[in-house]
Amino acid sequence: QRQMCIRDRLTERELTLARLIADRCTNKEIAAKMFLSEGTVKQYTNQLYSKLGIGGGVRTKRAQLAELFAKKY
Repeated sequence: QRQMCIRDRLTERELTLARLIADRCTNKEIAAKMFLSEGTVKQYTNQLYSKLGIGGGVRTKRAQLAELFAKKY
């Protein structure tokens, strides 16, 4: 139920970004797949973490997001 609420709050682009992070893609790989610059990926990623209330260091944030999305999406 909680995951569905999160999914409903995200745009398609944010869901795509979250899936790529969950798949452990690097920012460079995400940028290439989404046709964005690495800087834009970093900005979108930070906005996504903020929107989902995910905090901590970079590895911690990525791990939390990967855990959340690997289960459902």
